[in-house]
Amino acid sequence: MLLLSIVAAALIESVVSFCGVFLVILAETFVRAFTHRLLGFAIGALLGVAFFDILPEALDGLASETVFLWVVIGIFIFFVIEKFFRWYHSQTEDWAVAPYAPLIFFGGVIHNFIDGVALTLGFFVSPALGVATTVAILVHEIPHGIADFTAFTKSGYARARALAYSFGVSVTTVGGAVFTYLLGSFLTPFLPYLLAVIAGNFLYLSLSDLLPETHEESSASHFVSQVVLMVAGAATMYFLGKYIGE
Repeated sequence: MLLLSIVAAALIESVVSFCGVFLVILAETFVRAFTHRLLGFAIGALLGVAFFDILPEALDGLASETVFLWVVIGIFIFFVIEKFFRWYHSQTEDWAVAPYAPLIFFGGVIHNFIDGVALTLGFFVSPALGVATTVAILVHEIPHGIADFTAFTKSGYARARALAYSFGVSVTTVGGAVFTYLLGSFLTPFLPYLLAVIAGNFLYLSLSDLLPETHEESSASHFVSQVVLMVAGAATMYFLGKYIGE
């Protein structure tokens, strides 16, 4: 039953992420506007699941200073990973060069594999944390998947090939989920540490990657909508953890 829940959650995340990419081709302007608005909800959801769900579970198994140390370590780990890819990207000034795309693909695979690890660790703790983690991953994966697809097309690939690459990135979540499940007995003693690292990942994603994108527009309506969506995202995670857990 646990494996079924994990695979179902990973498949839902993969399918929805890929469908978002496919919809870009059908209604690009609308989808891009919608996903930009979705950023606020994704930020709130990631912060909410980190603070309301993941960190309390980690604190149940470790002293607070140890948990926060591993949160910082998690932030550093994902900063270094992202910095490497940004540095490599900066070495290629011509975005029309096709060999640039494999690195985008590799980066997306790592990102989605980690998402699969995160949602499986959530289900290891409880169904409530598994669902909350899946929702948080889902809402930030839609804009991330669209960004990858855009990068593939800018690299000179035809849309069909870019879609194939995007599909390959999306299904990596399932691989990460199943891999983590198979290592379940080995990972169990380290679960609080891993949860702290995943919390660091979510904090880094929300505050470093997604939040700056909300500053691209400065209208009053955009500001209000982003604040409302952030609160809604955090509140959703709070109530998911509270009521599903009961």
